Order: sequence, then C-alpha cells, then structure tokens
Amino acid sequence: MPQLDYPNADYRMANLKVHGERLNAILIAKILQHQGIKTRFLQPGLIVTGTPNNAEVNPETYVNLKRVKLNDDERVIFSGFYDITPSGHIATFSRGGSDITGAVLARGLNAALYENFTDVDAIFSANPHIIDQPKPIKKMTYI
Repeated sequence: MPQLDYPNADYRMANLKVHGERLNAILIAKILQHQGIKTRFLQPGLIVTGTPNNAEVNPETYVNLKRVKLNDDERVIFSGFYDITPSGHIATFSRGGSDITGAVLARGLNAALYENFTDVDAIFSANPHIIDQPKPIKKMTYI
C-alpha cells in the first residue's frame, strides 16, 4: 500500500496521476463485466525503484508476476506507468511508461505476443523531435 506522506511535490503529483489511471482501469473492467465479458482488474504488483518520472523495474517484479494466475476465459485490465517502491512510495515511469508496463507484463506473464499501438500516425524514417517533417515509412516487413 502506498504511503500517504510525500517526500516532495513530485511524489504528491505522481500519486494524483496514479489514482486517475487506476480508477479508469477499474471502470473499464466494470463496463466490460456489465456487458457480460468475464473481466478482472489486476493490480500486478510491480516493484520499482527510482522517483516520480524516473522509475525502473526491480527484478523482483518478475518473481511476483510468476505468481499471477490467469484464466484462459477472462480478460485482464491493469493500470500502467507506475507502481510502488520498496519504501512504499509511488514512482512513475518516464514518458511512454504505459508502453513499458505493457512490455514488463508481457515478459512477466509469458505472453506469446505483445503488440503496442501508439497515437502517432506512422513510423517515421527519423525522430520527428530531431528532424523536421521526416518521411513516414509506408511499408515495413520483417523476416
């Protein structure tokens, strides 16, 4: 359980962001349940080190995830981009933290496939934060 005393304003802000993320995940699970879809909200119990906006996954996380029992007939909803440090504080990942959470869960739960869809319109030939208007890659294959 996270502590309610905060070392500084960054920890307080992380706590506020996390509550929104967690409540949205719970709400989505409830909506799916109401629609008759077997769904469970999962608080995965990631253990992180670091500080707000700079968390890193603690290897103990993967030990905890091995204990999670999933049913083949259920959908699992979890909240992303954060979890709790060994000292009981909430720490958040840097930008893209929900993507990090998805990859950690895929690894820890032995997913056969992890797909990550983002809100950008394309995969670009260069970083658009460095190169002005890079060309999108129109077709990509792999072997």
